[in-house]
Amino acid sequence: GTSGAAGMTGAAGTPGAAGASGGAGGTPLSGITVNIGGMEVPRENVIAFINFGHSNMAGRGVSLTATRPYFFGATDPHAWMYHSGPGFQPAVEPKTAGDGGNVINGMVSGGPGTALVKEAVALAPDKYFVSIGFGQESAYCSQFLPGALYYNKVMAGALELKGKVTFAAIMIYLGITERHGTAADIANYPQCINTLVTAIR
Repeated sequence: GTSGAAGMTGAAGTPGAAGASGGAGGTPLSGITVNIGGMEVPRENVIAFINFGHSNMAGRGVSLTATRPYFFGATDPHAWMYHSGPGFQPAVEPKTAGDGGNVINGMVSGGPGTALVKEAVALAPDKYFVSIGFGQESAYCSQFLPGALYYNKVMAGALELKGKVTFAAIMIYLGITERHGTAADIANYPQCINTLVTAIR
């Protein structure tokens, strides 16, 4: 029989376009930045914690003495606090809670805000972490609800940073005060927290 013709060689495929560079996990960056300490940082790399509560947050700790340099000493270039008015400042005690009663038995006292962001930096040193904190000793959950005494103080900084940072968590230091309150204070606490968190979100 007659031999068949040789098959034609196919053309090389067209190379695909390179993917756009993005943030962590390949997520494209939004292009929104925020100035922190003179650095323009993408919002995806600025992780903010809203943290508030009674004396545990307000900062009434004075011990252990050996830990004081960690809270009151050198700041970390990636650990910050934010308050409406002053704006971004390096996280250091006794300032992260934003109140003025931080003297116990003649010693300046501190709270958890500084440790929160410093420990986060230790886990992710390429990110910037921000404590948006407010504390008021002896406060009840009900006093933080919208329209009550402290809601606007908690939310002022968070609202200013809305759309400019990545919010990671709401840290709530409440509950002990209700335990010393009325039966209604105790019974209504879970609903109060639910209402409060819903309003913040």
